[in-house]
Amino acid sequence: MSMQSGGFNSSLMETSEDEEAKKKEQAREERQRKKGLSETELSALIDVELCETETLTLINIPSILVPHDAEENGPYALVQQDNKAYEDLMSSKQYRADNYAVRGSQTNNLG
Repeated sequence: MSMQSGGFNSSLMETSEDEEAKKKEQAREERQRKKGLSETELSALIDVELCETETLTLINIPSILVPHDAEENGPYALVQQDNKAYEDLMSSKQYRADNYAVRGSQTNNLG
């Protein structure tokens, strides 16, 4: 009688391990066949044609350049004046949100 371990003898255990390894190998080969191309398909020559597509412009912001001139009332001086007025406007609005002032009819309700 052969030696038994846990209900299986050693020759049966080896056989089941071999069968399990074979099943795993077959499953791996099957996955590879499903995944990709065959060797003949991989080695076949394929023509690829590359072509350009249309170019789409999503945004176009043209630059505005003003020549720097020495004229007192020239375009450069006008742009400088406009820029200064804009900077003054922005600096006056910088803290305006924090300057809460009670007005008109609201003064009667506070009291």
